[in-house]
Amino acid sequence: MCGILGFIGHQNVMPEMLSSLSQIQDTDFNSVAVAITTPSGIRILKHGDDLALLGDQIVESSLTGVSGIGHGRWDMEKHTESFATTAGINADVTLVQHGSIDNLCSLQFWLETEGITFSDTPSIEILPQLISLFLRRGYDPEQALNRAVERAYGTFSVAVMFRSDPSHLYAAQRGCPLVLGIGRQSSGLSSDERALGDQFNRILYLKDGDQVRISTDRLSIREKSGRKVRRHIQERIQSTRLHNQTNQVFYHREIHEQPEAISRTLNATQRQLQTLPLSLFDAERLTIIASGSSYHAALIAKSWFETYAALPVDALIASEFRYSPPLLKPNGVTIILSQSGETSDTLQSLRFAREQKQHVLAVVNTQNSSISHEADYSITTQAGPELCTVATKAFCCQLAALANLVIKASLQRQLLELSAATRLHQLLFTLPAMLEQVIADETHYQRIGQQLAAYSHLILTGYGCSHPLALEGALKFKEICHLHAEGIATGELKHGAISLLETNMPIMALASQDERTLKTLTDTLSVCAPEIKPILLADKVSLDAVKQSHVEKIELPDIPSLISPILHAAALQLIAYHTARAKSADMDLPLNLAKPVTEYE
Repeated sequence: MCGILGFIGHQNVMPEMLSSLSQIQDTDFNSVAVAITTPSGIRILKHGDDLALLGDQIVESSLTGVSGIGHGRWDMEKHTESFATTAGINADVTLVQHGSIDNLCSLQFWLETEGITFSDTPSIEILPQLISLFLRRGYDPEQALNRAVERAYGTFSVAVMFRSDPSHLYAAQRGCPLVLGIGRQSSGLSSDERALGDQFNRILYLKDGDQVRISTDRLSIREKSGRKVRRHIQERIQSTRLHNQTNQVFYHREIHEQPEAISRTLNATQRQLQTLPLSLFDAERLTIIASGSSYHAALIAKSWFETYAALPVDALIASEFRYSPPLLKPNGVTIILSQSGETSDTLQSLRFAREQKQHVLAVVNTQNSSISHEADYSITTQAGPELCTVATKAFCCQLAALANLVIKASLQRQLLELSAATRLHQLLFTLPAMLEQVIADETHYQRIGQQLAAYSHLILTGYGCSHPLALEGALKFKEICHLHAEGIATGELKHGAISLLETNMPIMALASQDERTLKTLTDTLSVCAPEIKPILLADKVSLDAVKQSHVEKIELPDIPSLISPILHAAALQLIAYHTARAKSADMDLPLNLAKPVTEYE
């Protein structure tokens, strides 16, 4: 998993490259490297895991150059040769690769029949060796790159420097997005727009299959067929990158940013919904595709659409959907959920849905993302940048936008009268104030978090839309607490999970306000080990009905299930925060997680 970039300009680009790598370093890279063109050839500098030490190394070597490529990589093996893990280097070609190639074995076999030998890490040498082979056959750099990527199957992008053409950078996009930055004195490219500094006042998003050659003041784009094309260049909306100047944990801060973020999202969604054709809501069936936390939001939305709009929904995991048989009816409606708008599996699923003649609506948190560009319609949530690796406010903003969408669908399908829809809508807009109340006093969450920190396991459970909420809560405990947690539908506890409910297995019940609220609580209490104090999250009336004293109760506002999951999510986020804090876990850079990477969400 990595982020790649490249710069070319009239002056030394090395400071810009180091600054750009720092913009996406919340991935907790364990290898960073740069390659730069110098009068004596291409020089490569790398460091195992410390960008600051790499900068010191560059200063000490007095390395300067007007063009370069770089990468920051995170991988579980923690290779010491950082550049060699994802970049192939030989005499003719230097490249950095983002993503993965699926047919490495067949390419390696073919290259070996051509007399090419490989080192101990052939996977990272395939593309540069392939490009070099075509160079030796007489193709120019642009043609050689095109021939090479034509033979590679997978989801990847590359930035390439050629020894024979030091005045240009080359790049190709095959599934993994690339964005170009255009400035007055330099040009750049990156897999993550945040890596493009303020010197780039215009940006251009490549389309899948594009290949580009850039110099300081010119660019040439060819589509997959080799035909020259023009792509839309847009003025850039500069976003300020936030750095943690205090000891405050981003994860905690972003939980408390949620009321304002949701308020912005509700207002923006209200405007954006006016642009959607009403025919979208007349669909016989809806498909929602997502990954990670967004998939949990999709499951909650499924419950909402079916309950309030009588609209059947298939909520699917993107990595499964893209390899599934095409069972979508033409002219159906597919909703794509993604926080980054760049998640590879989700993006490929969008393209697959388009091939199946679906009308695609994207709900994303990044306006200029690949998913928002390729969808037919787009709703942009207003969570703002999430600097913590794990999702908090982006997840809740997705739910707020989807709730607004559900009310619109219910009206269009005549399942709600205007007066009832208006009441729900008004209640939805009180959500920021209710959320402020839920997160204002953390004393109770802190006490429970300190209790949970003593355990290695946790079960979260709920009925209806509380089940996917339990899945999301379990994900948070896994991500930031390094605690094994499982989200289980309450009715399924007696089918296997009950055998785990011993003294070392606490249980937390989530009860959204519906007809199964009390059933959730009573069913949970009935399976608890006597020594374990269950944790119950519900409204006051439901909690008062529980007479057992040996329970932990967290009281949440009494509101419909269309809204309550957002409040429950914030409460779960804070319990996980205090659990992680008691365990001294790193919440902003959890073990083995990387946010800007587009392979996984």
